[in-house]
Amino acid sequence: MKAPSDPMESRESVRAVPGKGLEGDRYLAGIGTFSPNSYKPDFELTLIEKEQIDAFALQSCLPFTSRHARRNIVRSAWI
Repeated sequence: MKAPSDPMESRESVRAVPGKGLEGDRYLAGIGTFSPNSYKPDFELTLIEKEQIDAFALQSCLPFTSRHARRNIVRSAWI
């Protein structure tokens, strides 16, 4: 299992486990930073649009990419 500081991996698809999270994610394994906290179903998955990441990078003048955002799923409004 990867450590929180390890680089994010890009995947074309993942398996969502109802009530748990994404297969291969450290939170599904119960070893994420916030895993000791009580179960919170709204923390199983995080979505963000690539366009929002790009807009932040442009407005902040920071070299910010999808890998920096560390979200489970980055999607594009154009796909």
